[in-house]
Amino acid sequence: MHAGSIKRAGPINAALGRRIRTLRLTKGVSQSMLARRLGVAVAKIQKYEMGACRIGVGRLIEIAAVLRLPLNALLQQADRAQRPAPQDDPLARLSHRQAVRLAKAFAKLTPRRRRPAHRAPRS
Repeated sequence: MHAGSIKRAGPINAALGRRIRTLRLTKGVSQSMLARRLGVAVAKIQKYEMGACRIGVGRLIEIAAVLRLPLNALLQQADRAQRPAPQDDPLARLSHRQAVRLAKAFAKLTPRRRRPAHRAPRS
């Protein structure tokens, strides 16, 4: 096989990896737990999430099953990926563990407590 025929991971794989990471963190599943359930090394999960390697359809189905999600939940927005997410992309930010914790804590707040700070009553 010559260099021109090697299939490399591209922007769609990067978007798909970010989506998997975000959903994995939301579900509270660690990389090691996902790797163990899939029978792969943690490094492979890291490569998937970083978009460094391509993910086959069979593997996507397995990941969806482990995360207890429909396959289309993993694929949402991946088809619109033109390039890796810039640093200011809000979806890229949600792939960080702290952002998921913050979003979960925010969801637990009552609507009154969710009110933006500029509308909060002043004391």
